[in-house]
Amino acid sequence: MFLDEVSAVRAGTSVMSDRLTEILFIQALRAVVAADAPDQASLPGWLGALNDPCISRALLLMHQQAGRPWTVSALGAHVGMGRASFAPRCAAGSGRAVRACC
Repeated sequence: MFLDEVSAVRAGTSVMSDRLTEILFIQALRAVVAADAPDQASLPGWLGALNDPCISRALLLMHQQAGRPWTVSALGAHVGMGRASFAPRCAAGSGRAVRACC
C-alpha cells in the first residue's frame, strides 16, 4: 500500500504517505515493546516511564513547556505528587535520576 501510494501521482499523495509512515512507525514501536516486555509492566527506560500516568504527564509538560526552568518539586506538584514521592518514582520508571530530566 505504501509503495503504491508514493509511486502514484494523485491528489493527497503527500498527506497519505505522511500518515502511512506514522502508522508504520507506531506498528514498529509496538512490535519492539511487545517483544521486550509482553506484560508492559517491565518496559525499559523511557518506555517504562511513559507507562506511568504521573510520569508521562510530567514528560508531556516538559516537552510542551521546554523553555520553562522545571524543578523536581514543580513537576511533582503539576502531576499531583510531592517531590519526595515524585523523584524516586520517576527515577524507577525511567532508569535515570529525575534531575537529569529537568
